[in-house]
Amino acid sequence: FLNDAVNVSMPLSEVFGDIAKRTNGAVSMVFEDAGKLAEMKNEKCAGDVFKKAVDKNLRELYFEADDMDCLYSFAANLDCAYKAQQRDNAQLLLENIRLIQINLNDKALKERRLYNSAGILCGILTCVILF
Repeated sequence: FLNDAVNVSMPLSEVFGDIAKRTNGAVSMVFEDAGKLAEMKNEKCAGDVFKKAVDKNLRELYFEADDMDCLYSFAANLDCAYKAQQRDNAQLLLENIRLIQINLNDKALKERRLYNSAGILCGILTCVILF
């Protein structure tokens, strides 16, 4: 998005289509539908186009509330008047996504250690019970 919309100033429908080609799954469907909606120009602003595409594909999206907040904040930031402001907002959103990813990785590491310890303790308990 940063490269296509902010630096190259491509039309929004082409930006969404390009992102849809580079992603897969439900996210790809959201951007593909957003590109189609942007081409039809039925909505009054870009944020409404993206929100409508997200709402259309809501059943295929398995995101938590934080993830949905990121998607909707992305939609809200699409309507900025200045390219520099769009770029800054997109970079803040990317930083937010990175922080969420770091927190999830830390949580997964803690849970992995917990489950490994629980497995070892269950093995020792089984040995004690059998002998």
